[in-house]
Amino acid sequence: MDRLREDIRQFYTRLRSAAAGMDASNVSSVLDSLRVFLEPAAATSAAPHVTSRKRDVLLLVALGRSNIAIAEALGLTVSTVKSYMKSIMAKLDASTRYEAAHTARRAGLIL
Repeated sequence: MDRLREDIRQFYTRLRSAAAGMDASNVSSVLDSLRVFLEPAAATSAAPHVTSRKRDVLLLVALGRSNIAIAEALGLTVSTVKSYMKSIMAKLDASTRYEAAHTARRAGLIL
């Protein structure tokens, strides 16, 4: 959890630095775009069931972590992470890791 907080803190710092060179209307537009992407849609009963462990994997995928980094962070084998991702992608009808993370976020499965 400390690593996640640090990643968020670093992202926030980079975002503020980038925004410093923009005018207020552009900053507002960028933040609105990010908000739409980051805020999950209301979870519905149609959302597929994903175990909490697979949600952990999805969250790390959304943060851009590799299978190796995810395995190390969660104490799993790389083959287990790959297996989880294959299952997750099938449930979410996603063809890429990015699409799986985006779909999961929109469905309210991850933040």
